[in-house]
Amino acid sequence: MTCTGQHNGAKRHQASVQQYLLNPKRCKNCDSVMPYEQRKANQFCSRSCAGSYNNARKDWANITTGPTPKPKLPKQPRRGRSNKVATAEGPHTRIYLSTCKITGKKWYSPAINTIHPSASTTKKLYSYQCRFTFSISNYPQLFSYASALIKEYGWYSAANKGNNLSGCSRDHLYSVSDGFKNNVDPKIMSHPMNCKIVPHRKNQSKNKNSTITLDELKERIKQFKKWNW
Repeated sequence: MTCTGQHNGAKRHQASVQQYLLNPKRCKNCDSVMPYEQRKANQFCSRSCAGSYNNARKDWANITTGPTPKPKLPKQPRRGRSNKVATAEGPHTRIYLSTCKITGKKWYSPAINTIHPSASTTKKLYSYQCRFTFSISNYPQLFSYASALIKEYGWYSAANKGNNLSGCSRDHLYSVSDGFKNNVDPKIMSHPMNCKIVPHRKNQSKNKNSTITLDELKERIKQFKKWNW
């Protein structure tokens, strides 16, 4: 092949990669961008994600094989807390009155906790239901700014999955944390009008805070329905 042919082939490959990044294939478990080379062969970015995805769908109540889990030892209590309560088992055994910051439920635990175990599991499921599953290429008017960002930064990928920590990610304008606390329908949370493409570091700096109110999000969705897509 001539140098010109090699150059043209490289340009076509680069254009194909850029086109792919506008609407990339995502891991079914963690929603991270699949590398261009794995876009056809794999559904998961790693064996770990494949295992997590498949294990979450098993009926563990009916599975009795495998080793017996080791009992969990209570964590050592933190100093300086005043909500400790001695039990009847002995003068050195303490349990702690914990209050769930999400549900308000109170319970006793050998360690101080702020989220009840049942709420923790429920929030993970809620977060999964609130993920964005649409393609931004279906709404070119809404995400017209995204092409320049993606071209400059690429899509975010973890250190062990491409190592583009400065890449772009999808940000919930009304945060999943606030949505969970206020019992907002996941369909509203995952709506395109609640999505913004931003560099991932900027997304992280926002933490769990919302940049719009729930009423503002509902109004944005009303306007969305009036547009001719």
